Amino acid sequence: MEMLFEKHKDAILSDPETVESFFKKKASFVCKTGKNPKEEMKIIFKYNPTAVNFIKYLLAALGLYKYFFNIKQKF
Repeated sequence: MEMLFEKHKDAILSDPETVESFFKKKASFVCKTGKNPKEEMKIIFKYNPTAVNFIKYLLAALGLYKYFFNIKQKF
């Protein structure tokens, strides 16, 4: 994902919806490895500052987003 991002960085960052889609997928991969997707959520919030994205970023910053994400994926 890092190589893909570096290659297409300008195109990805040019559209908030694309940023959110790309980094949500990246956050999913990060969570599956047991790591916290704080940086991915920070970028999503930066490019698409909605209340929902703020809550997700806050949960990640507190180390709780991975639990929320895992619960959401099971349903």
